[in-house]
Amino acid sequence: MSVTGLTAIIVLVAAALLGVVLYGLHRGRLSRGGALAAAILILAAASVILVYPSVLTTTHMS
Repeated sequence: MSVTGLTAIIVLVAAALLGVVLYGLHRGRLSRGGALAAAILILAAASVILVYPSVLTTTHMS
C-alpha cells in the first residue's frame, strides 16, 4: 500500500472516531472532560501512527 493511501485511511479513521466522540458529547453520553480526553487521545494516536511508518519505511544511507 502506498504512503498516500495509508495516510488517507488513518485520517479517515481518526475523523470517524472524532465524529463518534462529538456525537456522544452532543447526545449527553459523554462529559465535556471525557470528550476532550478522548479527542486528545485519538489525535495523539493518529499523529504517532502517521510519524512512525514514515520513519520506518525510509532508507538511510550508511
